Amino acid sequence: GYCTQKWYFKNYVQNKKATTPCTLLEGICVGASKHLGSVALGAAATIPFRPLHMLHDTFCRADSYTYGEDHHSAWDGPQVSECLGCWALWDGFAKLMHPNAYVVVAIDALPFFPAAQKAVNVMSYQAETIGNPNSFMWIFRLWGVIVVAGLTGAFVWFIVNSLEEFNDESSEHYVETPAVMAGVGGFIGLVVGYVFMHTLRNIADTIVFCYALDKQWRDDRGLEMG
Repeated sequence: GYCTQKWYFKNYVQNKKATTPCTLLEGICVGASKHLGSVALGAAATIPFRPLHMLHDTFCRADSYTYGEDHHSAWDGPQVSECLGCWALWDGFAKLMHPNAYVVVAIDALPFFPAAQKAVNVMSYQAETIGNPNSFMWIFRLWGVIVVAGLTGAFVWFIVNSLEEFNDESSEHYVETPAVMAGVGGFIGLVVGYVFMHTLRNIADTIVFCYALDKQWRDDRGLEMG
């Protein structure tokens, strides 16, 4: 999140945005030296509610993060939070425990809970003006996971069947069932692909969130996006 927001708010130089090579290390140092309490509190507060957010994001529209009487779900039935009998918990506390609070901490240097409140407000504005990027990002994530897993399995299959060391029965490293090895390779590729695609989703979410934060700030002051 720190690296992404640093890149987003960086000024263009010769039509390019360039951050320092050690931005990730810089983010770790800033977090450890200036926001360690917020990071620790956020880790303790957001992780228990992560599955609830995933369920809510899956079955409900992003604009249900808004406050007031007009927030509603994408379907005619009750929201996930209501189905679980935890509407009061969700509306009063749980929906504030979103990882985007860390982005606000990085930008505005706010304590965790004020940052979480501001993050929810920005997410509400994002839902009303921009929409939810995850509505189509799942296609790219699924495609990425399938491609990485498929290529990894195919590469293992090719290696096992091509090298004499693995297909010669007299070899010490002879592989009797190449399909099993290809399946193991595909599974490893599946895990690696999922991690990369999950990181891609976080980066995309942070970019859209920073855009909404920037747009809201400019709209409040009557400025145009530059």
